[in-house]
Amino acid sequence: MLSAENINVVLNNDSDVNLTYTTKLYTKYKANVDEMFDPAVQTFVDRIENLTKNDPNIPVKGQWIPTQELTVDSIIVIVLDIPQFINFKSLNLQGMLLYEKDSKNCQIHLPDISLNVEDVTSEKYAIQMTSILSGTDDAYLSMISASLHTAVKVIIPTGTYRTLDGLLQIDCFFTRAEVNAREFVLVYDGTSRCLKDVLLRVSRHEKEPIVDMYTRNGEQLQLLFHHLYNKIPGVVILNKDCEIIVVGPELRNNQNTSFVEVKKPTESLVKFMDAIKTVLVFAEENLKNCLEEKEEGERQRMIRILNLNKLGDGFRQQLADLEKKADGHLKNAIDEK
Repeated sequence: MLSAENINVVLNNDSDVNLTYTTKLYTKYKANVDEMFDPAVQTFVDRIENLTKNDPNIPVKGQWIPTQELTVDSIIVIVLDIPQFINFKSLNLQGMLLYEKDSKNCQIHLPDISLNVEDVTSEKYAIQMTSILSGTDDAYLSMISASLHTAVKVIIPTGTYRTLDGLLQIDCFFTRAEVNAREFVLVYDGTSRCLKDVLLRVSRHEKEPIVDMYTRNGEQLQLLFHHLYNKIPGVVILNKDCEIIVVGPELRNNQNTSFVEVKKPTESLVKFMDAIKTVLVFAEENLKNCLEEKEEGERQRMIRILNLNKLGDGFRQQLADLEKKADGHLKNAIDEK
C-alpha cells in the first residue's frame, strides 16, 4: 500500500495573526491485508488473529488509531485555537500539506478557509453528541483531537458485581456510542452542563480497566473526578504512576474546582490488596466445591470447610485493615491541604 511520511500542515493568514494549531493523523486499523499473503500464510495469519482478537491491547479491525503515515484510509485533523476577532471581522486561511514519499518532498495546496465570528459561534458547526453516539467518524475524531486527554486506572469497590462500563452507564449517566473500537466509548448524557462533551474510552479489562478521559480542559477533568467519586462510592482512581487521585474537600462542597494528586506509595498496597482478593476467591471457590462433594467422608469434609472458612475470615480481616489504611492515607492527604 502506498503511503506518505513526515506529514505536516502549514497554515497562513492574511491578517498577520499568530495561529496556534496542531495536526493529528488517524488511520483505520487493519489486522492484515489479504492480498499480501498466499493461502497457506493467510491461514496461519488468521489463526494468530483469532488468538489475539480478545486482547484488550490490540485494536479491532476498522478502529481509528493514531498514525504517522498517510494512506488512502487516513484522516488529517487540524485543531486550531479560535483567534480573537478584535481588529478584523474575518480571517482568511491558506494551507499547505507537506509530506515525504519515495524519498521526495511533496506539497499539496489546501482549499482556502474563511472564518468570522458567526462561523465560530454558530451551533451548526458545533460537534453534536448525536453524531458521536451514532458513530460518525468526523465527529468522533474531532472530539478526541480537540479535547484534553487523560489516562487513568479505575478500581471499583470490592463486592461490586457490575462492570465499570455498567456503573458508568447506570449510575453516572453515560451512554455508549456506536464507535468501532476495542474499548467501550461512552459520552456523558446527563443534565449537568459542567460535564457536557465529556467522552470516555473504557478498556474491557475486568479487574483494572484503563479509562481514557477526554475533557474540554483541566477544570472539567476535576469535575469529572468529583462526579465519579460521588456516584460510585468506594471507587479508587489512579494516575499512570499508580498514585491515588483525590478530590479535595473544596470541590466536594462545590465551592471551587481545586483538587490534589496524592503522591503516596500506593502501588504495593494496591497489589497486596489484589493478591488477598485472589486468595479469598480461591478459598470461596474451594469451599463451594467442598459443599458439592458427596463421596468424601462427612468428618473430613467438615474439617476442610472449617479450615477454608477460617482462611476466608482471616483474609477478609486483612483486606478490611488494608482498605482502612488506604482510607487513612486519603484522609491525611486531604487534611494536610
